[in-house]
Amino acid sequence: MYKRLGIYRAQDINEEWIAKQLRIYIKHIDRPSHFARDGRFKAILLDSRVDRKQRRMEFMHELGHLLRSADGFNYLAPELRNYLEWDARHFEFYAAMPYPMMRQYDLNDCDIINTLSDDFVVPHHYVEDKLTFIKQKQQQYARVTF
Repeated sequence: MYKRLGIYRAQDINEEWIAKQLRIYIKHIDRPSHFARDGRFKAILLDSRVDRKQRRMEFMHELGHLLRSADGFNYLAPELRNYLEWDARHFEFYAAMPYPMMRQYDLNDCDIINTLSDDFVVPHHYVEDKLTFIKQKQQQYARVTF
């Protein structure tokens, strides 16, 4: 998605611009974030009460629903709704801080958590989880290749 939109750096990730390119309406509301779709109309309604970094995560989650989920979410069996929630969280995990963009950083830098959190506009706990995930994948790869 990012390559198609011409986004290659953390600083280029902008919810409003991404939504505009994908023809998605964004509105800030005083309720929990959610998405809406009616025919070709698509909207992401973001909770204005949360901080900017949490709002970025919620945008990515709701974008995942819009791009990857079926219509009629509320009418689906609970098992399928659970799968679609998992899928949106999975999309959020990768879209909020894509690994190809992270390669520009020294992941061993002592201040990397703050740097990534600020540059990608995501919460510290998310950066910690993502770095742990990357290290685990690197260890798994090292075991397989040697």
